[in-house]
Amino acid sequence: MGIQDKFKRSRAKTEDKDAKRAKARAEKKPNPLLIEAKRMLARKRFGQNFLVHQGTIDGIVRCLDLSPTDNVLEIGPGLGFLTRHLLPKVEHLTAVELDYRMVDYLGDYFRRTPDWSKMNLVSQDIMSVDVPALMPSEQFKVVGNLPYNITSGVLFKFAGEMTQTDMSLRKRVQQLTFMVQKEVGERITAKEGSKDYGPLSIALQYWFDCQLEFLVPPTVFEPQPKVMSVVISLYPRQEGLCPVSDLTLMQRVVRTTFQQRRKMLRNTLLNDHLVKAEELDGVLEASGVDPQARPETLSIEAFAKLTDAIHALPR
Repeated sequence: MGIQDKFKRSRAKTEDKDAKRAKARAEKKPNPLLIEAKRMLARKRFGQNFLVHQGTIDGIVRCLDLSPTDNVLEIGPGLGFLTRHLLPKVEHLTAVELDYRMVDYLGDYFRRTPDWSKMNLVSQDIMSVDVPALMPSEQFKVVGNLPYNITSGVLFKFAGEMTQTDMSLRKRVQQLTFMVQKEVGERITAKEGSKDYGPLSIALQYWFDCQLEFLVPPTVFEPQPKVMSVVISLYPRQEGLCPVSDLTLMQRVVRTTFQQRRKMLRNTLLNDHLVKAEELDGVLEASGVDPQARPETLSIEAFAKLTDAIHALPR
């Protein structure tokens, strides 16, 4: 190897080291969101974990695909780190916050901005809010970094139960985009054949197209939670995923069979007096369901056909 080659190699190594040092220095730059969050101190009883990573905030904003005519409901804005990027992009934003400290903080901050007239700040628990009366427009999007202890309650407040065919709030929602615990997000978006697939997947996917957007590590929060999070989006369907004769019966079939998810349908369908032993073969044949199948392998459409076959039995 000549001197010139050695010089090039040495220079490349030096440049590589310089790049690594520059990256390390950039990573050590103070994070103003983190500083702000530490100063305010999160409250455990509200399940507060402030999102302090700008890249994650930008990712959530992209998921919402906002336009200047959009109306948005933000649940639990906290210190308003996400709100600051939503408000300039929309026609109107309603923020519902339970912690009075955050309400005061948000009011002080946004009153000094040119977009304050587009914001409605509500000091209340989202679970007790009359959302239809609160929102100024017929159609709106919903976003929130949900405390883990209220995730299910909030989801079903907007999505309704599977058996509710005429749910007015669900019809007004254009999109639900939430940060939730990873395990919950995976259960909501799981497809048949997955270990995460179950009654929650079916109940929400019947009325919504459920998408897992991206994973979120604990390190982007202050304080850091002990679990991974995920951003999910739910888009309402105009009609249920597939026709079914009796949604209440289908809900019962799903819940009963998944109580023993590792057992074959031939066995689980006899539970809860869903099917008599002498009717079982006829029901399975009529619905086209394999007697040896397990509930986690059945699509929502297959559960609908199974429900129709049971519903057709003489009573």
